[in-house]
Amino acid sequence: MGSASAMIAEARKWLGTSGRPNALTRAYASRHGNGFLRAAWCDMAVTEWARRSGNADAVLPAGDRAYTVWHAQDFQKIKRWYTGTTANIDKAKPGDIVFFDWGSSNTIGAIDHVGIVEKVLGGGRLQTIEGNTSDACKRRVRSASSIAGYGRPAYTAYKWNGKAPAATLRRGDIGDRVRDLQNALMKVRERLPKYGADGDYGTETVDAVTSFQRKNNISETAGVYGSRTAAALQKALSPRPSEEDDEVRYYGQLNNGPAAITPISIHPGDATAIGFWGDNGIQQLPPANIRVAIHDAKGWYSEILVVDSAKPKPWIRFRDPKTTDGVSIRREDDGAVAVAWDAS
Repeated sequence: MGSASAMIAEARKWLGTSGRPNALTRAYASRHGNGFLRAAWCDMAVTEWARRSGNADAVLPAGDRAYTVWHAQDFQKIKRWYTGTTANIDKAKPGDIVFFDWGSSNTIGAIDHVGIVEKVLGGGRLQTIEGNTSDACKRRVRSASSIAGYGRPAYTAYKWNGKAPAATLRRGDIGDRVRDLQNALMKVRERLPKYGADGDYGTETVDAVTSFQRKNNISETAGVYGSRTAAALQKALSPRPSEEDDEVRYYGQLNNGPAAITPISIHPGDATAIGFWGDNGIQQLPPANIRVAIHDAKGWYSEILVVDSAKPKPWIRFRDPKTTDGVSIRREDDGAVAVAWDAS
């Protein structure tokens, strides 16, 4: 599945390619004839990046292109063309296909060159990746004065599912699985400050994976997203009860004896569980056996847990969170008088 990030990631892989013929012109010529082996290759580069990143339908609405004027006309015909005014340039997006007219006429018929938008800089300026600029693939900064306009491909909308992708990924990989990894890393507070979730497993992503592995004592090749790293990252992403909940929704006493001044709190968790915590700020809470009965669409079920002020808070996960509508709690140890209350 294609996306703007995959298109940009593919373009970055070719930075530094120079001369002709090269791998891009050879690939294009293999389909359209040897006359393209040594021809101007800026639009051949865009064509190959689109095909290799799964974006041919979006970037090439009328098929392969080596002639920039026809390519721009393709976008104009499907009403996805934006003239190169400063106001329009500032509304460009990464992944847009940008066309240049060195004569500054903004006329499609005068277009000389093409590239892909990597970053919008503001003030009518774009950072681009272009093939056949000084006969090489390079980054450039271009201004509205030389931009005739840009086409906006109908890329597939990307949406992260909130999960860590399956292993294995490594430097050089591109696409939405890499983007999933990058979003997951940023969610657990690893830094990708320059490129973010761009779908390109480059040095920045290697460093973020290495940092996560080091913090979590993962014995796997540094910077390579393997099965152990994947499992640890998914665990870090999974919602889990917090020792410091935002609120204490329910409150009651353990019994009516001397320990009655020691409260027990029920914490709301993540809507799929509740947790118990003995507050020993007044007096030390001894281990207490608590029977928790929970009601949902299938009826009542119960579980006994031990609450101990010296141990982490125990949690009960609901059998059916969507229909849970009642909770009853009772202390059952030490001969205490049972005190129950409804936490529904």
